[in-house]
Amino acid sequence: MAAPNLEKMSVTELRDLIARAEGAIAKKAKEERKSALEEARKAAGKHGFTLEELLAEAPKKRGRSGGSRQLKPKFRHPENPETTWSGVGRRPRWIVEAEEAGSLEQLRIPE
Repeated sequence: MAAPNLEKMSVTELRDLIARAEGAIAKKAKEERKSALEEARKAAGKHGFTLEELLAEAPKKRGRSGGSRQLKPKFRHPENPETTWSGVGRRPRWIVEAEEAGSLEQLRIPE
């Protein structure tokens, strides 16, 4: 199959091509997933198991837990002591202002 000359295609034709390609990708991925699942079922059956039995015994996914952990605050707002920042993520305006003034270390919470 010859590749289409993209330079000569209109925007509408290009979008149509993209839509058809995405459809073909989805169809192909579904077929490959179905084939892989069937191969896995056959392999499990060879050993006297069902795929569902094996997957039920598989260890749970490792990695990040469902909830996010609370980080220990490292800096305290000079005027509102209940406002803190952990040092992770976007810097609050009061941290940026303290950095520009050269007084960030004064806001650090002692460990």
